[in-house]
Amino acid sequence: MKIAIRMPKKNLFYKFALPHFCARLFTVVMESKVSSLHIYPVKSCAAIDVEEINILSSGPEFDRQWMFVDENGKFVSQRERAQMALIKPNLLKDKLVLKINGETFETSLFEETKLTRPVSVWRSQIIAHEDSHEVSAAASEYLKMKVSFVRYGTDSMRTVNSTNHPLTFADAGPLLLINENSVKDLALKAATESSLKDFAARFRANIIVSGMPEYDEDHLKKFQIGSINFKNHKPCMRCKIITINQSTAQSSAPQPLSALSKYRMVGGKVAFGVYIMPKAIGAIRTGDVLA
Repeated sequence: MKIAIRMPKKNLFYKFALPHFCARLFTVVMESKVSSLHIYPVKSCAAIDVEEINILSSGPEFDRQWMFVDENGKFVSQRERAQMALIKPNLLKDKLVLKINGETFETSLFEETKLTRPVSVWRSQIIAHEDSHEVSAAASEYLKMKVSFVRYGTDSMRTVNSTNHPLTFADAGPLLLINENSVKDLALKAATESSLKDFAARFRANIIVSGMPEYDEDHLKKFQIGSINFKNHKPCMRCKIITINQSTAQSSAPQPLSALSKYRMVGGKVAFGVYIMPKAIGAIRTGDVLA
């Protein structure tokens, strides 16, 4: 006995079944997850690539906990001294280890001096603790300007603008997130010769995610990474630091700032990546899925 199997009409298949199948496939393929994590113990100096970050209310533990300030207490960054990208920190047990121009220095991760001084990060006025004078002297010689090495300590208090959310020495938010596919798109537009990893490093993010459609990070609202809930705070406005190769401290100006200015302007400023705020404390790891 022959059994007739009635196939769906081609037009109905393409109208309903195929789009549904493709949507399901796209959802699986485009699952967003953490591809890399980075902390910057010293503001505007080199990153440390990590597999796990301990999230505090103020952001990643030890992130932007130290910085260099000028004689007026104003923070110093790669905007003024590109070679800060080559000051390399490392975390070793209870020590912060810094390599400056070939010399190695150590300071405590947890102990702080009682010497304090007023410092500023943009419009924020903060009381900071003086740290290693040896680091200050070495950095002053390397940067060819007098600087002091300070840390965010028990007498320090700073919050994210217009909120009560705690913040250390980061520019404008506890964590910075960028999207790998957005980086790839910009790399094409800017015709960069850098590797994707080196190009992404220019944006100095704490969290880089993969599997997310390009620029969808703009539309994140409330979301979860691992067991930690986050909310989108605001776009990150970009400056000349993104023209600096973080491995060499050499500038590729005007790119990629010029390429971004053609399609990523927000309120007259160039935006790329988003500041996010944690709603709880805990750990996030590479491979964690965004939900």
